[in-house]
Amino acid sequence: MYSEILSDPQRDGENFIYLVHGLFDIDKNSQKYLEEKVALMQDQSRYYSCSLVSRLDEDSAGEKLRGRQMIHRTATMGNIGFILQIPSDDVISAAGVCSYGDLGTPTEKDELARCAQEHQGEIMSPLEMLTIKKDHQRYIHNELVLRGSPETKIVGIYVAQSLANYLAGDTSLPKQATEVRDVICKKIGRDMLVVLLPYQDQTIEIPSVPRTFLQEVYTRLKGLLGPKTLTP
Repeated sequence: MYSEILSDPQRDGENFIYLVHGLFDIDKNSQKYLEEKVALMQDQSRYYSCSLVSRLDEDSAGEKLRGRQMIHRTATMGNIGFILQIPSDDVISAAGVCSYGDLGTPTEKDELARCAQEHQGEIMSPLEMLTIKKDHQRYIHNELVLRGSPETKIVGIYVAQSLANYLAGDTSLPKQATEVRDVICKKIGRDMLVVLLPYQDQTIEIPSVPRTFLQEVYTRLKGLLGPKTLTP
């Protein structure tokens, strides 16, 4: 269900479905932290959380998910992280077990293992995970709990575009993302891409307000408050 629909960053462009894992403590000890993350994902006795993100036009959504609408859900936990390819759905313990599609999993490894065992087999479909709503609004995050596997592969690095960069039309990639890629490529012995995840427009829950107006507000605030105040 999940493993069969995931996209390859090397060849899939604007229409994609990625399984992503966010990175939070890169600055503390970058190489050691990243190597520990790689080891975690290959350890069959441990668990970690991921999110499903996508940007699909109507035709692609119909082909991949049997959906009937364009899907754009790129909000992530962490501005930089891994794009993963899993060997099969057998490594998925749970996916969106709560009514609103966010597990709220703990970060401590023993607690996460208990959470995975408690919700084992409670797995929503990819279409549900990418279109689930709360209070008539598109919910920002979904969550899956995965068990480590030596066959799980890191196939790319993602960068989540910030609201500030989206409004400014800035699609540049931060230096930190390429540094992460270089460490991982050296560790696993193959090259990979850094992919920009376009900002999820639906997180601005005022659809009647055009982007041009938001850009004007952003420009004026930047002028009043200074550029450093509104950095991504």
